[in-house]
Amino acid sequence: MKKVNEFRGWNAAICCCVSSPALDVVAVGCSDGKIHVHNILRDIEIVSFTHSTKDPVTALSFSTDGQPLLASGGSCGVITIWNLETKRFHSVIKEAHDCSIVSLHFFAREPVLMSSSADNSIKMWIFDTSEGDPPRLLRFRSGHSAPPLCIKFYANGRHILCAGQDRAFRLFSVIQDQQSRELSQRHVSKSKESQSQGSRNKT
Repeated sequence: MKKVNEFRGWNAAICCCVSSPALDVVAVGCSDGKIHVHNILRDIEIVSFTHSTKDPVTALSFSTDGQPLLASGGSCGVITIWNLETKRFHSVIKEAHDCSIVSLHFFAREPVLMSSSADNSIKMWIFDTSEGDPPRLLRFRSGHSAPPLCIKFYANGRHILCAGQDRAFRLFSVIQDQQSRELSQRHVSKSKESQSQGSRNKT
């Protein structure tokens, strides 16, 4: 029951903290969009990164497959990949999720990253692209991000049709998930909102 050490902090609320494969090294994500890779034994900052959107860092994960990568997720649904060796930005997955990133997890000794979000989805990303390109979506599972309004069985009970408050109409296969589909107006509404904001800024 003794306090081992107390750190000065970074003048911002800590949103997440994760240990790295290296001994005595952790990554700390803060509400101001900054990520601090810190040696807790020597109390020395190794490197820091900053989200371009300055949104709070909600999830972090270190790669363990030999690539010196750190993945960070933010409240706006963007996943950013950082290169710890060059201490620079590596790539970004824009619109990875529609809501805040809840968790990130690199599979042990594999180039695969799993992400989950408040939009009720889990996604797997694989790093098999060329250097500097974002990882590609390997597979995912998702549902409505808001309560459903209408649910009906379809095609002799082998499919479920569902419409929700998230402006999405979904077809779920009860036999094979690969046959599930989504028709959504969410991205259309987002683009309209951004266009209207742009026109307001011009005026």
